[in-house]
Amino acid sequence: MKKTKTLKLVSAFLILILVGLTIACAKPAPAPAPATTPAAAPKPATTPAAAAKPIVLRSSTYSPTSAAYQKDLAIPVLKRIEERSGGRVKFESYYGGELLPYKEEIEGLRKGVADFIVPSIATVYDEANFPVFPVMYLPAKYSDAKVGTYIALQRDSKDPYFKQVEPGRKGLKSFGWTGAVAYGIATTGKEINKPEDFKGLVLRVANLMGELTASGLGATPNRMPPNDVYEALSRRVVDGVILSLIDIEGYKQNEFLKYYITGICLGQSTAPSFMLQEKWDSLPPDIQKIFETTFEETAWEVAEKWEKKQQDLMKDWAAKGSKFVSFDKLSPDVQKLIGKAAVSSTLGWIEATEKKGAPGREAAKRWAQWLKAGGGQLFPEVEAELFK
Repeated sequence: MKKTKTLKLVSAFLILILVGLTIACAKPAPAPAPATTPAAAPKPATTPAAAAKPIVLRSSTYSPTSAAYQKDLAIPVLKRIEERSGGRVKFESYYGGELLPYKEEIEGLRKGVADFIVPSIATVYDEANFPVFPVMYLPAKYSDAKVGTYIALQRDSKDPYFKQVEPGRKGLKSFGWTGAVAYGIATTGKEINKPEDFKGLVLRVANLMGELTASGLGATPNRMPPNDVYEALSRRVVDGVILSLIDIEGYKQNEFLKYYITGICLGQSTAPSFMLQEKWDSLPPDIQKIFETTFEETAWEVAEKWEKKQQDLMKDWAAKGSKFVSFDKLSPDVQKLIGKAAVSSTLGWIEATEKKGAPGREAAKRWAQWLKAGGGQLFPEVEAELFK
């Protein structure tokens, strides 16, 4: 009996040892984290748009910030592109020729001094590289900013013809935008009541087309870049300009100009923007779409804005003593002279352009077709000469 009891004690003892060993060898469950320890924040999703550095483009223009093409067009366009890209595109902008003089715009673009010329004033003055660009300066019986915008978008964005025939456009991506309000004649005070009143009048013009028009009127043309006109007027180097009211206001020339002939189109200006095609091709497709959409949308918005603004300027300046005379209110002899000058200047420009080996007549015919399609009206004599 004692032996049996001893065996039971030994067995119990061995069982206790085995249980202890099993517990000791078992892997403990992990302790729960303290309630006060916050969970780790998830890392932000890394997308290509968020991870990539912004595309920084250096933009340059000869125009000052006060010019209509800057304050109404270029500056808002660049801002919209930045916003619509969600910060993926940034512009480093230079104005008033600070980075590139207008004569060096295209060369500077090709050398990488600038990535974007917004807009290029070189197109207006560099007739060797842009021989048919001045076609928009041809006179018309009627045009306005909307008609000019239609022409500019065809010439600079939609129709490849001008890129094919102008050396300066080779290797460049161009963006068309708003065509200016129609050019009229403005003087520092001299009124035009008869044809002889043009004689002795020195008119500032932009290019060959302006020279031919002024000469056809019997005035003396003085070609100079826009930034120089204010001083020329203040010093009485010139007596007036052939220009739009929007440009006159943008360059503050209305401080000196007091007599205006309106209701006629002695030309229109619009300068395209340029980027190297290679640079353009490197941009993502959605960014390219933002550029093109923004330029065209803004062009039409500003065209409408400028037409209204022209009427506001006329009211404001008239209240301050300036005089405005519509073309159809001029004497019949003066109207006849302006119509005659329109024909002679158009034919003169075509002849001079073709002598340089550029297709002046074909460019003029395209302009005329676009002008009519956009709602403009040609001088009958000019239309007859172009399409005979």
